[in-house]
Amino acid sequence: MARRSARLRAARAGSSRDTDGQANRDRGAEEEENVGRYTSRRLLVVLVIQVLVVGFSLASQRIFSSGTTAGHPRPLPCGLLGNQTKYFVFSNRVVTPRGTFPATVGVDGGRIVSIERGPKAEAPSGGGDELVLDYGDLVVSPGLVDLHVHVNEPGRADWEGFETATRAAAAGGVTTLLDMPLNSKPAATTAAILKEKMRVAKDKILVDVGFWGGLVPGNSGADGSSQAELLGMVEAGAIGFKAFMSPSGIEDFGNAAREDLVSGLRLLSRHSKPLMVHAELPFEVEVDSSASSKYETYMNSRPGEFEEGAVRQLLSISRELGSEGVPHKIHVAHVAEASVLDEVQIHKNKNLRTAVSFTTETCPHYLFFESGGVPDGATQYKCAPPVRTAENREGLWKQLLRGTINTVGSDHSPSPPGLKYLEEGDFLRAWGGIA
Repeated sequence: MARRSARLRAARAGSSRDTDGQANRDRGAEEEENVGRYTSRRLLVVLVIQVLVVGFSLASQRIFSSGTTAGHPRPLPCGLLGNQTKYFVFSNRVVTPRGTFPATVGVDGGRIVSIERGPKAEAPSGGGDELVLDYGDLVVSPGLVDLHVHVNEPGRADWEGFETATRAAAAGGVTTLLDMPLNSKPAATTAAILKEKMRVAKDKILVDVGFWGGLVPGNSGADGSSQAELLGMVEAGAIGFKAFMSPSGIEDFGNAAREDLVSGLRLLSRHSKPLMVHAELPFEVEVDSSASSKYETYMNSRPGEFEEGAVRQLLSISRELGSEGVPHKIHVAHVAEASVLDEVQIHKNKNLRTAVSFTTETCPHYLFFESGGVPDGATQYKCAPPVRTAENREGLWKQLLRGTINTVGSDHSPSPPGLKYLEEGDFLRAWGGIA
């Protein structure tokens, strides 16, 4: 599920082939000035995520075309529009692949038909009663696609249900989300459970929703057992599959060993389905439980070496399958450790002309927060893998901007406040998830 690089750049102008070179150069300078205005860290986080998701949505359509979502909500007329289907939207901050600048977006029948630089006075005029909605400095961007969301319904709707999750997504500009097979109860590891989840979601969603199935030891076929449930979830419309290399924290979603991953990927390759993997390989570490309110205690309990070992094992699996001519798609979820990503890029470079797809995801919290800024007892920051050092965060930004990190997903994972042990401030007992 590879995306194009998320480098934000103004379009170059002034080509020797232009008949009006000076005008193009002026436009290029104007664009650079507009983009430069919004290069603070906070805004850059938002813009990078937006452009990444837009670029990746084209690739995602290939996945969507072979699966199904829980219905596509029929667009309702906006209260500002009445029955009008043709109109224009102006903003000083329209996000495009060429940068962010003032522009007017033309809409006809629910589809974008034009993007013209400049305010509404400069918009193309077709005569008649043309409606222009002026949103000033509010950001206008394509809808976001969030590949990594834990909705938790059915079974744990008190953690988060489809109605509230998709309502919040729509409010934040997310128009498509892909729901993980856990932490709903039971976890979606069989065709029947996945179909029931889709049924429950159908009349509650306010944005497009797709579903990941679960790859676990019980359905991987690694021990010679049947892979009927994996195939059943493919036929039911699973977008792809999710596996954990470390304990998930959910009893009915066991962590997959190497042989489970290899066996599952062989089946998924025949259906062009991706496997997203929580990549941590735990080993025994010493933990000072008397300092459980210190974030460093939790971070040290899941060191970066957990991720390094897991990603290297996935690279080894990819090389093995590739050498056998088995096409496959591995997507590493929520990378928090930057050190191993150079090895990922080398592998990707070697497979540019093959049917091997090895891609990675990180999350906004890894790009924004750093371990030194987490207060004692602030368990709302707990997630797995942990937020790491400021130096590591800068390494993630470098890998994101070069394109080694392909997607940014929220890993939205809510829980009841009581499971966060906010009053006790106990990082070792708190549920690991950021929402």
